[in-house]
Formats: sequence, structure tokens, C-alpha cells
Amino acid sequence: MASYVGTLSNRLYVDVTVRPGMGRGQKNATGEPSVVGRALVDTGAQMSAICEDVARKLGLISNVTEQIQGFGAEVAYFTRYWVNIDLLSNHISPDPSDLGRNVAVVASPAVDRVDRQSDMKTIALIGMDILVRCQLYVDGLDQRYILSTIRR
Repeated sequence: MASYVGTLSNRLYVDVTVRPGMGRGQKNATGEPSVVGRALVDTGAQMSAICEDVARKLGLISNVTEQIQGFGAEVAYFTRYWVNIDLLSNHISPDPSDLGRNVAVVASPAVDRVDRQSDMKTIALIGMDILVRCQLYVDGLDQRYILSTIRR
């Protein structure tokens, strides 16, 4: 089990590594590329996402699109990719732990717009498709949160 402990603010972030997965309609670049960065934990999102730049850096090629309905009736189409997302622990264990193994995500320009004012780039959005396999503890009194992977 890996855990990430953060200070509570208006958003919850964790450090992750994103690597290519294997899925129908997807071809990967040779080698084992990876991108390390920050991910926004979004309990209101049903599906996880990566920024388009991460898909390019990983050499992901997909011919599958996913229809996503946002807040309200807005519908958009995004390219779907299969990736592995590892949680980089900053607390209990220094070893990364799989947050999402071979999960379907979409590449969305919205991920690039998460933190335009910040120097730190957000590379992924962790939605409920991954969070249902984790423990998320928010302690408002101590102003901290813990996201842990679960081994069963």
C-alpha cells in the first residue's frame, strides 16, 4: 500500500507517474516512456484524464473516441487511451504503487487549463473510475488529506 499525504487547500493533488498501457485500438511507442507530474483528485469526474501533451510524450496512438457528458447537457468527444498510473508515495512507503493499472483515460485540453496561474503543471485528473479502488481521507480540522492504494 502506498499513501500520499497532502495539505488541504481548495484542491487535492497527488504526485503520479503515467506510463503506456495496452488496449484495443492503441499502439504504443517502443521502449517504456513515462511522465512524472502532479494529478488533480476530482471526485466529481466519472472518468480519469491526461493532458494531450502527456499522450504525445508517451507516443500513444489511438483510434478510439469516447463520448463524455460534462456538467449539464454538454457532450464532447475525446481520444481514449489506456495507461498505467502509479501513485508516488510521500509518506509511508517510498515505493510507487499502482493507482490505476491499464485504465482507460481520455486526453483532454481541460487538464492543461487546471492551473494556469501555477508554476506546477497538472498532467492528469484522477476521477472516480480510479478512486473507487482507493481510500481517500479528508481531515478538515487538521487541514490534510491522505490518498492510499488498497491491496486486496
